[in-house]
Amino acid sequence: LERILNEKTVQINELMKEGEQLAQSQLKANTAIKQLRAKEKESKKSERVLSEKNEQLNSQLERLRNDLRARDDIVRELTSQLEHLTKITQTQEAELQTVKVQCSHSESSLQEKENQIDGLKRDLLGLQNQLTEAEARAEHGARSSASEQALREQLDATRIECNSLKRSSDERNSQWREERDYYQVPESQKTAEVASESERVTRQLLCVTEKNINELNSNLTNLRAENQRLQERLDTMNKQLLSERREKSDLSSQLAKLTAERRADTDSVRELRAQLQQERAAHEITMHESKLLENQIRQLRDHAAVQSNKADATDDVSSQCSNEVNDPFSIKNRTETTGVSVWLIRSIMDVGGIGD
Repeated sequence: LERILNEKTVQINELMKEGEQLAQSQLKANTAIKQLRAKEKESKKSERVLSEKNEQLNSQLERLRNDLRARDDIVRELTSQLEHLTKITQTQEAELQTVKVQCSHSESSLQEKENQIDGLKRDLLGLQNQLTEAEARAEHGARSSASEQALREQLDATRIECNSLKRSSDERNSQWREERDYYQVPESQKTAEVASESERVTRQLLCVTEKNINELNSNLTNLRAENQRLQERLDTMNKQLLSERREKSDLSSQLAKLTAERRADTDSVRELRAQLQQERAAHEITMHESKLLENQIRQLRDHAAVQSNKADATDDVSSQCSNEVNDPFSIKNRTETTGVSVWLIRSIMDVGGIGD
């Protein structure tokens, strides 16, 4: 009986040691479970935060996409306007080149007309010189005729006075005067007629030349007016072209600005997507850690259940020893064993409460 009692005492001591070890492991398990629960709560909290942040990022991403689509529409509209203005500018540049060609042609025609006018002016100056010479010759002829008339009157007076002096001398003088009248007077008249005819022809040429000059001046005035009109049209088209170029430059600046903003939005969207991927990766890692924690908790619960079964077996052995031995030492051992069993049961209940 003592041998059996010693064996039971040894078993009880071993069970007590095992119970203490089990209590320590259970305490460690409880601490680990509490830590895992705290980590699980933090993981769930972090998961909620990440989910909210994910929703915010998705909302911000959708807003940026809407802004990007709106900017794309604006860029397309501005591009269409720019193409339309480019076509209008090209058309107006072609018209401007045509007007420049017309203006150049008008300037060349105007230069030719001015050259013709200069030539006619030189011809007119020559005709005026010829007219002056003709007038001088006519005046000289007129003076010659007046001198001849005076001489004739003087000769008539001399002839009347000298009739009584020398008949022969009068005859010779008369013959001499007749010969002089025959040779000199017709020559003077002929010279006067030639000068008059030259003057008449010169005056006709002068009238024709003045008429041509007036026509050329009229054409020159018309050409100058046409040149002025074309120049004004050219200035207007240049101003319009400059305005359209300025507008085209403004549109190009707006397009470049919108392109830069679009590029910045694209970069921001790319960064947000990268951040979202990082958040998703962190969320997946957190979920994986949560699953690992749940597995560890499940394993700890299983281990606690196994230890609880061992504690029940220990209670059965203690109860059997109490039936076989009924002495103070056995009572003491049974009390200690019962205390250990109660402590193990409470620990298991605590573990079960934590698991719940």
